[in-house]
Amino acid sequence: IRAWDARVDQLNGAVSLAMVQDLDTQMDYLVAEAKKIKGLDFHNDWKVLTILIGATNLCISCEDGRKDATPEFFDAKYRAILERVRNDIPKVFVNAVPMFNISGVHAQQQTSDYCKLIKPVSNNECPCMGREDRDRAAMDEHNALYTRVIHNIASDYAAKNYSDFAVVAQPCFQDLPVLALEYLSGVDCFHPR
Repeated sequence: IRAWDARVDQLNGAVSLAMVQDLDTQMDYLVAEAKKIKGLDFHNDWKVLTILIGATNLCISCEDGRKDATPEFFDAKYRAILERVRNDIPKVFVNAVPMFNISGVHAQQQTSDYCKLIKPVSNNECPCMGREDRDRAAMDEHNALYTRVIHNIASDYAAKNYSDFAVVAQPCFQDLPVLALEYLSGVDCFHPR
């Protein structure tokens, strides 16, 4: 995980290639920076936190024996970070955002000679995407399971009815297909624009 530059990143603790198990390090940065905000009463003002994680876990989900890609692992780590958020950041509303189907990037890469040429770069970042159809299907299956995990976690927190903490599953990317190459970076044909 890279070092952040607070002048640029501000309260964006996201890191490329991060996995669900890396959220603790991102939280360290986020909490430290949030406490520095002038005019924010850290303990009494409401805050919104958006979590979109899991792409890199999905990118290894086709590999046998990868415990860090199982839905159970994802569930345990996601719940652990939410408990940390609940304990370390008072009064927070969490947007839990499921991942889009990354496998759709592969089909769009096939529509461009440039993307075909640099595809090995994205295959290094996401090995399951660059292999066989069954590997991309495994990614989609895991994504559906991760999405279910996020919805279950949000339901569990809703049932606890905390007055100062909420988790809501936001389905904005859920089941979203990658419709066109224009949705992807013109540099690496992989990351969303």
